[in-house]
Order: sequence, then structure tokens, then C-alpha cells
Amino acid sequence: METYDLGSIPERPGCYQFYAGERCLYVGKAVDLRQRLSSYFTGSRDLRISEMVAKSERIEWVVLPSETDALLVEASLITELDPVYNIKLREDHPYPSVAIDERDGVARIVHWRGPRTKGVETFGPYPGGGARHIIDAVIDVAKIRSCDRGKYKLHQRLKRPCLLAEVGRCSAPCTGNIEAHAESVATVRAILRGRTRETIERFREEMVEASAEQRFEQAGTLRDRIVGLEAIRGAQMADDADGRTLAVIGIHLDGLGGAASVLEINAGAVVRTRFYVVERGLVDDRSLLEAAVRSCTGHTTVLVGAGGGNIAGVRVVKNARDERIVAIADTNAAEALRRARMQRAAGIDARREELHQLQQALALKKAPLRIEGVDISHLGGAATVSVVSLLVDGLPIRNRYRKYRLKEHGGDDYAAMREVITRRIADSLDEKAPYMDLLLIDGGANQLAVAVEVLHELGVSDRVEVASLAKRLEEVYRPGREDAIILERSDPALLLLQRARDETHAASNKFQQQVSSRRLRTDYLDGVAGLGEKRKRLLLDKVGGWRGLETVSETELQAIASIPAKVRESIWMVLQERRAGTPGNDR
Repeated sequence: METYDLGSIPERPGCYQFYAGERCLYVGKAVDLRQRLSSYFTGSRDLRISEMVAKSERIEWVVLPSETDALLVEASLITELDPVYNIKLREDHPYPSVAIDERDGVARIVHWRGPRTKGVETFGPYPGGGARHIIDAVIDVAKIRSCDRGKYKLHQRLKRPCLLAEVGRCSAPCTGNIEAHAESVATVRAILRGRTRETIERFREEMVEASAEQRFEQAGTLRDRIVGLEAIRGAQMADDADGRTLAVIGIHLDGLGGAASVLEINAGAVVRTRFYVVERGLVDDRSLLEAAVRSCTGHTTVLVGAGGGNIAGVRVVKNARDERIVAIADTNAAEALRRARMQRAAGIDARREELHQLQQALALKKAPLRIEGVDISHLGGAATVSVVSLLVDGLPIRNRYRKYRLKEHGGDDYAAMREVITRRIADSLDEKAPYMDLLLIDGGANQLAVAVEVLHELGVSDRVEVASLAKRLEEVYRPGREDAIILERSDPALLLLQRARDETHAASNKFQQQVSSRRLRTDYLDGVAGLGEKRKRLLLDKVGGWRGLETVSETELQAIASIPAKVRESIWMVLQERRAGTPGNDR
């Protein structure tokens, strides 16, 4: 490299570039060029920077008025020069959006994945399946058209509305009801742009009025619409964003790579979400955050977490409201990284190699083509459940996960684990399910000991291999070994075990929440003599779930012959007392 007199480098803001010949290796910015450039040649450096400096032949720099100007120039230089050692960001595939499609002359609401298109106004995107939930909620609230062109034209010719209109989920513009449908479209636009508060308050007033007049069915419908609007408002972050227009950056790192999410918020609603995944190279919070900030140069306000101090052009969180928004962005970044890794793991060659390395690392008899994971979940010792996940060839087969409602063990996870393993192996003993190649337990040596004991008691310890993964230090335990197996964080075998463990844990938590939610929705029936869990489930099945229970009539209830008459009478008395209050007060 050419030699430089550090004293000749200005102590001013600017941008600098490292070159090898005519190839730009790295572009950076600095508040103080002299201090920043001298840091490359003094003190310790990470592997990526050391390699870049060793390959460099010369350095160029430009002095600029401020760090903000340096930030803007840095972004344009990275785009223009494509430097080798800057973090390579790849925009990940966006989540689906909600769209109002007016291309055939009559607006309809649709689930949208694609580029911006004339005649289609998009809102979102929304992660985690949120787009479909919001469409359902909006249709319930505003009765906007959702059918395709063919179905619309058919009913227009028939001059008869479809079933959606019959059940109150469409304003039926196909029958000429254009004016009412235009009002529905205007309502939907207002909701999706974040103005939900006024609509919620109006529905709440109408619900209280309907309840007072004993119009319980209408009150229940209004309550459900309020729940839907609350979900929409949550997805829009309208409360926390408070009508602001800004970009919010979230970061997630796990030692092997990282991801950034950028939420673009306009008037309180998320109008666009972008995700970037680091493909290769070492990365830290600061460098990944700076790279994400460069993608937001068109925004006047960029909100980042506490680690973004001293970065020009950004605002660091200052209150709980901002922290909540950044936390959402952080969660989406973690999801983007997880999804990118799952996509990479989908390659059959990569999965075969992972399974082979796992076999070697754990000294298994054969490659674990069928891995089943066990996780226990409960709520303060109550509503204990378990999920046994299934990975075949390293990929989760979610529609074949086994879900178990367990006895109440008072928070004793060991007893719960004993029960679920016994029940799962019983299915294999009865030839209802094949044996797994590897049973993965979430926990350490103690949890593994319980599993080994159960497998021995059932006489299958020679057919089923077992291991446990302790989350604190990601230690792997195997029978017959006193010490833990410590794998490198980047080891494909460990990554496969982590993927199986995390899949199981997420499914177990979700199932536990569903069970707890169902219990809370019907806990007011717990005092009814003769109504146990089995009859309660039968009752809900007959009336169409807990929503049907809120609106069931006495005649319909008395028609359920499988429940004794005295119990039916007690249930009806409880329902009458409940309906005398405000519907939805426990939702």
C-alpha cells in the first residue's frame, strides 16, 4: 500500500475508499477522517477488516461539510462502486399486502404479492399471516366486495347477490348497490390508512346500546367487529406511531450473520416493509445498522434502537412508545433471518450433509432422517400441554405435529415429560406411528435422564435414540456421557438441532395459548354442576364454538339431548346472567 502521513489527513467529516488497482474494496464515512483512517493501522481489527487492509493499494477520501453529507455520499458511492468488503445487503421477499383493486371498475379487496400496479392501491405489507386476518376483519366491518371478476359478472347477469351478501359480508354492488359499496370502500381506505379509532368508538357506543335493548346478536356482531378493528390497529401501530411519518429500523444478530428490517410508516400506518439479510462476512450491530440507515436516505426521520447513538441522520428511542415500535421491527428482522435460513436449508444436498454431520457429532447409529422434538408448556402450572414436532430429512412437517393435553402436574415438567413420551411411544407400540430416529428433548441432563428412563421402562431404548439441547449454552447431552457435547455455533449439526428445538417450542407455546384462550372464554361455566371438560367441549361443538355460545337461544340449547336437562337449565341461567352485562367484557 502507498504510505500516508497521518498528519496530512484532515480532521474533518468525509468519505473514504480503499482500492486495489481500480477495484474499490471498501467505502466508509467518518466524523473525523484522520482518526477513523488511523484506526485501520493501529490496535486490533476483526478478520474482515484485516483482510481488506492487506489487499488495499491506496486510499482516497473526500472532505464534506458534515457527517450527514458524508452519510449521503457514502450511500451513493456504495451503490455506484459496489465495494467488495461493505456488507452486502439483499432485499428479502416482502410480506403480502392488502390491496384495493379497481382495475375492473368496481373496487374489491384482495391479498396482494407483487409490484405496484396501476389501479391497485396497496397497504402494508403485514407479517405473520396478518394480511389475510386484516382482510377478513375489514370485510366483516365494511362489507366490501372480495369476489373475482368472473363471479361478479355472473351475479350481475343473474341480478341476484351471492352468499357473501346473504351473510352480511358484502354490500352487493353486483345488484346495483353501487352507492352503498362506495361508502364501504371509503371506510376500508380510512381503516387501512390508520384512522380506526373513530370507527371503534362508534361501534362501541352501538354495542352498548344494543345490549341495553337486549339485541344480543347484534351486540355480539359489533363486539366481533371491534375485535377485528383492534387487530387492524395493532398491525398498523397507529397508537404508537401517533400519526407520524418515519422509518423504523430493527436489527437481529445471532453470531453467524444478521438481518435488518425497515418499517416505513406513513400517517401512523405501515405502508412498506423491507428486509435485508447479510449474505456473508463478519457483522456487528453497528455496521449492520449503518447499512440499513443508508437505505433510508429519503426519510426525514429514521428511528433506531439504543445502539444507534452517534449515527448521523437518525433518532434514538427516547420513550416507551418508540421502544415498542423498534421492538416490532427487531422481531421482524429476526423472522427475516430465520426464514432466509429455512430457505437455504431447503436444498436437499445441504440437508443431507447436515444429517450426516449430526450423525457423526452425536455418534448416532444412522443418519436421523426422522427427528421428533418434545416441548412442555403451561400457564402457571395450569393448562399443561405438549407438542411433539416432526422433521423429516431436516424439514418440519407441521401438519403431522402431535398435540397433547396433559394432566395437571402442578408445574412439574418432569412428570409432564414422562406422560407425553409415554403417550407418544404408545402410538408406535400400537403401530399407529413409526418410531423416530432421534427424540430431541428441550432441556439439559436432568430432562434427558427422564426420557432415557421412560424409554427403558417401555422397552424401546434400543430402538429410539435420544438427545437433549440446553438453551443457555446450547449444550447437547447424550445417554452414557457425563459431559456435554459442545458444538461450534456455526456447526450445521447444531443449527439443525436448534431449528428442531425452536420449531417445537414455538408450536407448543401456540397450542398452549389456544388452550388457555378457550378456557378463559368459557371459564364462567366452570361453576355449572355436571358440566365437566368433556361436556363443555361437546357443548361448544354443538353451538359452533364460543362465539355461538354467546348467541345461542334457549330452544337451541334445550335441543342438545346429549347434555342432561338439569345441566342445560343451569347453563341457560348462567348465560342469561352473563348477557345482562356488557358483551365482550372479557375479551
